[in-house]
Amino acid sequence: MPNVDHPRGLLLMMGLVAFLAAACTSSPGPQPMSDISAAELAIEAAEAAEATRYAPTHLQEAQDTLAQARALQASDPARSSELAQEARATAELATEQARAETAQRNELTTEE
Repeated sequence: MPNVDHPRGLLLMMGLVAFLAAACTSSPGPQPMSDISAAELAIEAAEAAEATRYAPTHLQEAQDTLAQARALQASDPARSSELAQEARATAELATEQARAETAQRNELTTEE
């Protein structure tokens, strides 16, 4: 144990305390994906599933709702989050509708 009565010992002790405090500080884990980012990814997935062709109404609704969420992000974060979650759900619906339509068309093509 350093001699805290001596200035150098006191500095050593303070340095040791600072080191231990820094070592015990946990770094934050990965941040959860924001609702807006999740909605953006859901819209991209819907577009990749050809929702533009097979579920254009739902896709457009999701895009419009996401635009509203972005507009409210700074002024009303709670409402922005709600809208982004709604946009995500609508985009997921568009994806499912597009996939179902694609599967149905593929089935009809296979039967011919």
